[in-house]
Parts: sequence; structure tokens; C-alpha cells
Amino acid sequence: MKHGGLFAGVNGFGIAAEMMGWENSFWVEKDPFCINILNHRFPRSKGYEDIRDTDFTIWDGRIDILTGG
Repeated sequence: MKHGGLFAGVNGFGIAAEMMGWENSFWVEKDPFCINILNHRFPRSKGYEDIRDTDFTIWDGRIDILTGG
């Protein structure tokens, strides 16, 4: 399963997804403190800072679970 997280914060949903063996494909977060944590905790995930400026069409049909915090 592949997970994407919107308004991720420190990505509690992503941590749970990882614990279940899912892949964290991307996260979206604008808070600088949280971005530092996310870059450290999820180095293989694509990070986006502003949902309004992000083109998600590249993920069409590639994400199984989408969460929002």
C-alpha cells in the first residue's frame, strides 16, 4: 500500500503506515519545524510545502491511502 499525507504535521499517520509496512510516498506540510522532522523521518518520501502550489497529477492512480491532519 502507498500512503500520501496532507497537512502532515509530524506525520503520525505516516508513522502508523510505516509500522504496517506501507510506503510513505509523499507528505505536505508548511511548518518549518515539522518539515525538518519530516525530512529526517521520511527521507525517501517526496515533500511539498504548499498544497496550493502542488500538482498532484503525478500521483494519480499511485496512492492507495490519503490522510489529512
